[in-house]
Amino acid sequence: IDLGTLPGGNYSEALAINEGSQVTGYWGNFATGDPALDAFIWEDGVMRSLKLPIGPSSVGCDIDDDGRVTGWMGKGPAIADASAYMWLAGETADLGANWDACAAEPRAIAGGGKQLVGTCYFQDPKEHCSVVRAFLWADNEFHNLGTLLGYSESRAHGVSGDAVFGYCDATPSPAAFIYFNGKMRPL
Repeated sequence: IDLGTLPGGNYSEALAINEGSQVTGYWGNFATGDPALDAFIWEDGVMRSLKLPIGPSSVGCDIDDDGRVTGWMGKGPAIADASAYMWLAGETADLGANWDACAAEPRAIAGGGKQLVGTCYFQDPKEHCSVVRAFLWADNEFHNLGTLLGYSESRAHGVSGDAVFGYCDATPSPAAFIYFNGKMRPL
């Protein structure tokens, strides 16, 4: 199915689908020279903007079976100015305001909206927002998951029950991990 785009757009990208065939992602128009992205939900053949309160950009990264969307809103994680959000039926919760991070990029939602995982960018004394860590947001509490020994960065991409999955960056190659019972272990 071609999901199309909203009026004025010339591209869209779907990033997640739930059991009810609701889709989320982002859309925009590169032809105008405006790099802003806009998170959407697609359901029953209609694409709608999430109309999030912080901009200029937003991305819908995941959607659960109840229609909750999570992602980032702001200038962008790569610019170190993005806030995590959870959206449901037109209501938006800004989840990144108290994490002491420069930016947050949720990638997955689970547990009826009680769990989010993704990547946070933290301040480094030498370089602005260069510390990259996997996070778990569970029951309204933020948890920095750290990294595997010898790795400089971590990113979480999935959650199932009490287990978080992701990878750590390092030279010469990344390593997949599972975070379970408060410990990160290589896979």
